[in-house]
Amino acid sequence: MNYHLVLTKRCNLNCQYCHGGEEIGPETEIQYNLDDLAAFLKKDDEIQLMLYGGEPTLRIPLIIELMDRFPQARFMLQTNALLLNKIPEDYAKRFHSIL
Repeated sequence: MNYHLVLTKRCNLNCQYCHGGEEIGPETEIQYNLDDLAAFLKKDDEIQLMLYGGEPTLRIPLIIELMDRFPQARFMLQTNALLLNKIPEDYAKRFHSIL
């Protein structure tokens, strides 16, 4: 099954079609309890995790933690691509698709 994980509401751009500068609230970082997430995902044999936000590459440490925690998952990334070069190459190669 395909699961969408919003990693942050923050973005490094100000595109009109997205937030266009509107106030997105005080909580911009999304927090997940990875133990709870693991308990939920263990019921699925074919995990696909779509990482998006805001701009998910603003949370590269969390991306790495997710990839380490769920090595069997298929990862996809929705990004503006400005920070792709900041993701370690061995992790970047694990993305099935980058949109």
